Amino acid sequence: MNYPPRATRLASAGMGTNTAGLRPFTTDTAAAAGRASVEARRARKAIAATETSALRAELDRVRDTFQRDELGEAAAAVAGQLLARVAAGAIVVKGPDVAALLRVLVDIARLEAGEHTSAALVGHVSTSDALARVATLREEARAALGSAAVVVASAAAVAVADDPAGVGAVGAVRVVGDSIPPL
Repeated sequence: MNYPPRATRLASAGMGTNTAGLRPFTTDTAAAAGRASVEARRARKAIAATETSALRAELDRVRDTFQRDELGEAAAAVAGQLLARVAAGAIVVKGPDVAALLRVLVDIARLEAGEHTSAALVGHVSTSDALARVATLREEARAALGSAAVVVASAAAVAVADDPAGVGAVGAVRVVGDSIPPL
């Protein structure tokens, strides 16, 4: 099969014409693009280094200006100013920020009152103590159920006979004298 040359096929399909002013990617243009990329990377690195050194200088200035023992008073002043702006409506708090702000304000109030902001309780119970408590609760339950069964049995004179056919009431209890079935 004889096909027309590639350029002719692309041109006839509306392709291959450079109407956007694009340059073809050749060895020379690839080298130029690589050099431009290296220069852009160096410029970004220089900007980052400048920003880092500027931030470091600012941090040093702040550290030298304020003393650590003044931190509590400064934080309290800022918290008071922010609280006043929130209360005046100058700062609008919406959505999930409301819960976070409320939590912080409660913590500040507790700290100012000399109270703790969180508490934890750790308890240890031995196996024998736990088993003794379960046995005590079981006995109390039996006593409560036993007194109720005796009252019901004596008041209604309940006596459920043996049911050889197995068609009697489901869950019926046979009370004989003062005996109570075990739990």
